Amino acid sequence: MKEKYDVIVAGGGPAGVAAAVAASRSGCNTLLIEQEAYFGGMATLASVPAFGPFTNGEQDLIGGIGREILEELKKDGYKSPFYDRKPDRIEGIDWYPIDPEHLKRVMDDLVTDSGCDVLFHTIPIPSIFMRQCLMRAQKMRNYIKIPSTGTVNAMGFHIAV
Repeated sequence: MKEKYDVIVAGGGPAGVAAAVAASRSGCNTLLIEQEAYFGGMATLASVPAFGPFTNGEQDLIGGIGREILEELKKDGYKSPFYDRKPDRIEGIDWYPIDPEHLKRVMDDLVTDSGCDVLFHTIPIPSIFMRQCLMRAQKMRNYIKIPSTGTVNAMGFHIAV
């Protein structure tokens, strides 16, 4: 862990992972914090079984890091027997079934390969995090302060400041 970061991203779900990977790939010194022991948000924590929709029923609309994650998931070929083949869906893109454990591995690899630093089991203190671009986190009952140039809230809930 470094003394200061260009970007600190709070939340390791799909949005947080994408934000951290994009920042790191752009040359920013990036830290991604997650309160759980793994990435994926509700897809892994609560086993939400599908991603999507990624089309408007006619056109494929997904790109960027989301597309990278989807393509990595598809490499192992998990195919749900419960996929409903409605006429307004494109199979393999809309409501793609996911295995939560596989998604954890895909996101771990993506974040690691980007060069982003990670803190698991870490909870940001909201008012300080958003107001001062300063991450004060509670980690195992200890508080740590990490200054940054910018922050991204991808925790899946609103932080009052």
